[in-house]
Amino acid sequence: MKTYRHFNVQFHMLPEELLGFVEKMSAKYSLNLRLERHFPKRTFDVAAGDGLEDAVQRFGYPDVIWLVMDGFQPGPGVEYMMLGMGNRRDRILTESHFGGRTKDDDAYQIWRAVFTELKLRAPSGGWVVNPTEKVKGFSKRCHFSPAAAEASRRGEIVLKDVLGAQAPNYMVPDEPELR
Repeated sequence: MKTYRHFNVQFHMLPEELLGFVEKMSAKYSLNLRLERHFPKRTFDVAAGDGLEDAVQRFGYPDVIWLVMDGFQPGPGVEYMMLGMGNRRDRILTESHFGGRTKDDDAYQIWRAVFTELKLRAPSGGWVVNPTEKVKGFSKRCHFSPAAAEASRRGEIVLKDVLGAQAPNYMVPDEPELR
């Protein structure tokens, strides 16, 4: 009996970079895309290689993009991965999340290639800072694209985890001085 092999990573990437990455992977591996908004719940399907940027302009910035191998509907018997889209509001950029699982050997090879490419574009290592408690810690769990790291260094964005603006913690690519 085969067991599931899992993929899971949280990362920061600027929205335009993230959409470019998804579009490239869709075309390269013939992955259909399902854009999803949560409130109100709606979806929009994009065939592999059919111009994600145009679809996002018509649909709006998605909360989730499903990367689907066969058809558009994620579900039992279908190979898919979920990309929870980080969002930029004002100066805050929240984490994106890419994950899923598979038992299929062929699908595993494709998901592994997508996952590897993502980790190359957003290498690991950064600092988590809690300004309220005046503590910091290095984490390999932090993944930043070079553009997101640079925007953080310039003070253009604040990198937040999936809890977003409500939590005091933020992330930085370089060791900070605490005041």
